[in-house]
Amino acid sequence: MEPKAAPHRRGRRKSDDLSPLIELQQKIVTRGAGSLKVILEETLRIAECDGAMFESLNEKGWLIRGGAGSLASYSGENTQPALGVTIDGPVAIARGGGQSIAAVAFPRFVLTVVAHRDNAFPPRDEQILQLLAGFAMNVVLETDTAPKITSLTAAVERETQFVGLLQEIAVAANEAQSVEEAIRRSLSRICEVTGWPIGHMYLTSERGDRLISTKIWHTTDATRFNALRRLTDGMEWRKGVGLPGQVLAGAKPEWVVDIRKDPSIVRTAVATSLGVHSSFAIPLLIGSEVVAVLEFFSEQVLEPDQRLLEIAGQIGVQLGRVIERKRSSITLAASEQHYRSLFERNLAGVFRLEIDGKIVDCNEALARIVGCDSRSELRDLSMFDLYPESPEREEFFARLKSQRTVTNAEMLLERRDGARVWTLVNASVMDIGESQVIEGSLLDITARKEEELRVEYQAQHDALTKLHNRAFFRSQLEKSLALAQRYEHPLGLLFMDLDGFKPINDTLGHAAGDWLLQETATRLVQSVRSSDLVARLGGDEFVVLLTTLTNARDAETVAQKLLARLSAPFAYNGHELVVSASIGIGLYPDDAADSEMLIAAADEAMYAAKKGGGHTYRFLNWTPSKYNLT
Repeated sequence: MEPKAAPHRRGRRKSDDLSPLIELQQKIVTRGAGSLKVILEETLRIAECDGAMFESLNEKGWLIRGGAGSLASYSGENTQPALGVTIDGPVAIARGGGQSIAAVAFPRFVLTVVAHRDNAFPPRDEQILQLLAGFAMNVVLETDTAPKITSLTAAVERETQFVGLLQEIAVAANEAQSVEEAIRRSLSRICEVTGWPIGHMYLTSERGDRLISTKIWHTTDATRFNALRRLTDGMEWRKGVGLPGQVLAGAKPEWVVDIRKDPSIVRTAVATSLGVHSSFAIPLLIGSEVVAVLEFFSEQVLEPDQRLLEIAGQIGVQLGRVIERKRSSITLAASEQHYRSLFERNLAGVFRLEIDGKIVDCNEALARIVGCDSRSELRDLSMFDLYPESPEREEFFARLKSQRTVTNAEMLLERRDGARVWTLVNASVMDIGESQVIEGSLLDITARKEEELRVEYQAQHDALTKLHNRAFFRSQLEKSLALAQRYEHPLGLLFMDLDGFKPINDTLGHAAGDWLLQETATRLVQSVRSSDLVARLGGDEFVVLLTTLTNARDAETVAQKLLARLSAPFAYNGHELVVSASIGIGLYPDDAADSEMLIAAADEAMYAAKKGGGHTYRFLNWTPSKYNLT
């Protein structure tokens, strides 16, 4: 039987407002057994639902004891609760068809509520529904549910505190004049709500590999906890070390039940001497990046509170957004000494620009990066003057305009002497009164980029000949085949093995052999077009990938040219070295449909050339008519 639609007009209950529940409890006490109707009416308002119904179990089945709103007309007895919601746990919720049904179960008693919307009864309201059901059960069955109601009331009050905490931190984040102020206010409020006496913040280093202690603390007794504070202020935590380091490494909250029993806690002796036992820490996140860590200590031994950790995680995301908005304009100094060190000695340059790019202010580090003697030389210049036109520059300023914040952008900067350096740039658009400025920082990462390029070059090139290596050849062959298949044009692969190399290497030594391979590589590169790829597979084996063939005759022409160049003598320390090559030619699509088949075809043709006496080339299963060479 479907419930009748009888929308109940009601005001919205604030999630952090317990006053309706308190008022209801008072009404129950003053009106006694006649309170069921009151509870039903208040349930419609407090639970924000359209219908409510109470049922109790007797020897005949489920008896409907009363209804309100869209469930007011229900009556009688049933073998199961009237709306048929299967009770599995204290609260069961069914959604669909534009309505939500929640059933709250106590022994021999069920409260059922209906709302004509799919998204009713969020998890935070489950305890409130339980409390309402407990009130009704107390009236209907005249049983002593006071302990249950007291427990539920405490849980609701705690949840209300958490909701209020999130709202207060959101307000603090928006109203604070600086990131530091927002963090201080939030840290103090978290400690007040949770009852934890100590809270502290660490800032992630520029490289993101360690945490630096800041001057941002909250303690209920500064004198008592001074020793812990002084010890912590002098420490840095690397990833995975100690509770803060574990949070930095895992980017998720962590909880220590008892510091005395956890070997990862470095400050155990000092903390326990002060009566500190449990600890938890949370990351402040921008996306997946940990930008800071908040750490808290309790005087009690406490098991992990999953709801507290969940709320703390939400706070970490909220405060991470604050730092993201303001990270370029406010430096959260780890300490005065750390701040001076970071500002004076770090390679990071800090700048403030007008919205059109004109430099208003900067630090000396930026001047050094740009190649100026002092920052005064940069004032009134435009940041556009420092960054040559490039797709990266245009993308950076376009993102800054649309998103207001850009992080970790890599761009080439042109120094005053014309040299170009790689920089890592972070910038944000800031509202200053009615105007806007751009504030940010940049770091010279030229050494890192050069190292990346060096590593990339080594990964793709043969160390001896400087030709591309086997791995790079394989990847390029796959790409070239994909293009050839898409645009239906042929490819050629020349697989060659040097003739006469081994005797030279054995008689004159490896130095002569290495020199000969290097000179061979030079001749091969000089003999083909820039669009063709020459690679060394290993030993004295080389390949040439021909990507722009018209027909098989083109591949034959290249093979003939290579044989001619390689057969010319090499002069080495008074010796005339003579080598040649056996070349196998594989063609796509004539000989193969994929890369493995093409390599195998060229390799087989090369061995045929070798068996024919060397210093020649062969096609796979060669006949003049097959390759239109007649």
